[in-house]
Amino acid sequence: MGKNGKPFTIYKFRTMCVGKEDKRGLTKGFHDKRITTIGIFLRKYKLDELPQFYNILKGDMSVVGSRPQVPYYTTKFKNFYNIILKEKPGLVSPAVFAYGNELELLDKAADPIAYFEEVLIPAKCRLDMELVKNFTLKTYLKSLLNFVLINYKKMSLRK
Repeated sequence: MGKNGKPFTIYKFRTMCVGKEDKRGLTKGFHDKRITTIGIFLRKYKLDELPQFYNILKGDMSVVGSRPQVPYYTTKFKNFYNIILKEKPGLVSPAVFAYGNELELLDKAADPIAYFEEVLIPAKCRLDMELVKNFTLKTYLKSLLNFVLINYKKMSLRK
């Protein structure tokens, strides 16, 4: 869902077997049997999201903003998304930095769906609401800088 709850098509590289998605759009971690072998690699390094730069160019998304959410969760957590969706969704946000290891967390959870719905969504939504309420040029630039620094560290650790 996009700004003001308007649906839009999000572009990503396919990482899951065709026809295996569920209405929630939730992946249950890296060990989800529906994810392809190349999909695990793409997701681990966030490469599946590169096509979203096209969404940014089209105007559906911003570079900085809350991550887009599927209609199932924007409806289920309407109290959060009524605030969050006042702005365009984005590629990077404070919630992305805080929960960049989301798939690992889901792998460790006894019930990944319950963990996602009861822990991760509320925590990430609080950060996204804070971003929307206090959005400034400084916040935008800080988010971009964090994105660059975190990815630089990841690349440095692989050497």
